Amino acid sequence: MLKEYGLGDDEVALYLAALAFGEAPIAAIAERAGVNRSTAYTVAKSLEARGLMGSYRMRGGLRFVASDPKTLLAQSRKHTDDIAAIIPELEALAMRAPQKPKVTSYEGKEGYYTVAEDSLSVPNTILLHIGSLTDIWSVIGKEYDLTHFVPRRLQQHIRIRCLYFPSGVREQVGAMDHAKELREVRYLPERHAYSNSMLIFRNKVAIFTSRKEFITVLIESEEIAEAERQKFEMLWTIAQP
Repeated sequence: MLKEYGLGDDEVALYLAALAFGEAPIAAIAERAGVNRSTAYTVAKSLEARGLMGSYRMRGGLRFVASDPKTLLAQSRKHTDDIAAIIPELEALAMRAPQKPKVTSYEGKEGYYTVAEDSLSVPNTILLHIGSLTDIWSVIGKEYDLTHFVPRRLQQHIRIRCLYFPSGVREQVGAMDHAKELREVRYLPERHAYSNSMLIFRNKVAIFTSRKEFITVLIESEEIAEAERQKFEMLWTIAQP
């Protein structure tokens, strides 16, 4: 976990050893940490620069002490706040650059979950879902949809409009409380059924293939997302309630 904070192996080992000692000479800390004594002083100074270790001189020589572990949390919060403060500037810079569609592909079930969670990240938006609900449930599980995705979507006050093929789902979907769950559903002709599905949200279009290929393709593009919305609306006018 400390490595994720940005510490190297020797820094982690020395910091943990210093915590266990309370305060001690660098030689004792280095021995307990299993760090080469010749490099331990340099590592300790690196930790001092990060605010994670201090030192003071006594008659017996220089002694080192690890900072309170809560320092890690405080510094992490400050780092997050500092990043948040410059996000508007970075976004403004990105907007000045020529915008090209960004295409990301994911393999396996995790791609479905990644995109599903992304679609719920911005409240008060609208999702457009078209395709085979049966195939989606066969991958992510009906339980995930009904016990996690739907409650989280309602918490975020995100509406969803769905165009489904009726086979295998019409009876189950028809029994749902669409008004309460901020959902509108219409059905496409079964003779045109296919196994893939598409989710349109914000400036993104996600295409989910069946379990046979098990690929999720996520396209980020204002133009493509708008084009797919218009196609959805066209199909909506001819679909059956």
